[in-house]
Amino acid sequence: MNVNGQFASKGTDYAEEEVISHLWVQLLIHINVYFYGVWLVVTIVYLNQEFATISGIEKILSILSLVVAIPLEAVRLYLGHTGNLMSAIPNFAGFLILSLLIQLPLQIYLLLATHTISHTLATVVQSVTIAILALQIIVGVPAMRQLSAFRRKQFQAQRWQYMGRRTETKAVR
Repeated sequence: MNVNGQFASKGTDYAEEEVISHLWVQLLIHINVYFYGVWLVVTIVYLNQEFATISGIEKILSILSLVVAIPLEAVRLYLGHTGNLMSAIPNFAGFLILSLLIQLPLQIYLLLATHTISHTLATVVQSVTIAILALQIIVGVPAMRQLSAFRRKQFQAQRWQYMGRRTETKAVR
């Protein structure tokens, strides 16, 4: 802000860019960031503890699920955080796509695996993870619609502002 209490321009023809973020999505992402460490430790500890007793195919599926889910969760949370706070539609859409199409099925498999079902703590932690993920999807889809409608209106306003300036310069000539 400048001295008059009005926003200064960044040297472009347009005013500063507005951003819109959704509080509940950000809150759920923030909770998920901290719960991610708990989920990681509990899942690895109980898989390691039951590794000798589970079948060969379940060993392979569980390890593969974790190898995909662990880095994907970090990327997904980063995309959600930046997409929501910076009103970046591609990042936020990536967050929702990764949540719904990849992370949710992996987490459901890890909940239903025998090494998780046989332990109460692992089942509770996995259930909380799935609940947070489902809430992020449920709250994220309307937030994405709101964000895209906001960006569309913003684009249209900028387009009409540009067209008005272009018409003014033609009239001056």
